[in-house]
Amino acid sequence: MWHNFVKNHFVVETGLETFILGFYFVYVRNYFVDKDQFEPFVHHFADPYVAVALICVGLLALFVGLWDVHWFKAKALVLTAMQIVWTIYFVLFLWHDYNSPGPVGIGTILAGAVVMRILVEARWGDRL
Repeated sequence: MWHNFVKNHFVVETGLETFILGFYFVYVRNYFVDKDQFEPFVHHFADPYVAVALICVGLLALFVGLWDVHWFKAKALVLTAMQIVWTIYFVLFLWHDYNSPGPVGIGTILAGAVVMRILVEARWGDRL
């Protein structure tokens, strides 16, 4: 398993980050509460059932990375799923910071960094 971790460390690390984001939204309620016209839509991205979906994507990425799964191009599938998830949450964090007083939050900066890391890994990483 250690060999698979070293080989797929990016997928494992990003899967763990996705798992932690989902775990965070399970315990923190009403994170995206804004008083604008998109509040009902944005508010649902911090609901527990969406957080459970994040946890499932993170666990799937951990499974693919630690056991070096190659069925159905699993690594490409997991990278695509994590790219979609992190891009959506980057836009939501950016929208939340735009509607809140104060500077850009650290969550927005870190989500943007994760989005860029996934793009770089998908483009120039190991062959999928």
